[in-house]
Amino acid sequence: MISKLLDRGETADRLHVSVMTIRRLGAAGDLEEIRVGKRGIRITEQSVDEYLAAHRVTRNWASTRVA
Repeated sequence: MISKLLDRGETADRLHVSVMTIRRLGAAGDLEEIRVGKRGIRITEQSVDEYLAAHRVTRNWASTRVA
């Protein structure tokens, strides 16, 4: 089943980046794009979630020491 479809502007708002960045991520295959009609492009919400999960930064601050 396909998750909710977002346009590039909505995706950019969610990721706090520009629409051009979303275009680049789509062209690179980092976000799944679906063509709607002749000119429309939509991005699946699931691919946005997967992108965020793959690029999550985790730090273990308890083990970080400042000398």
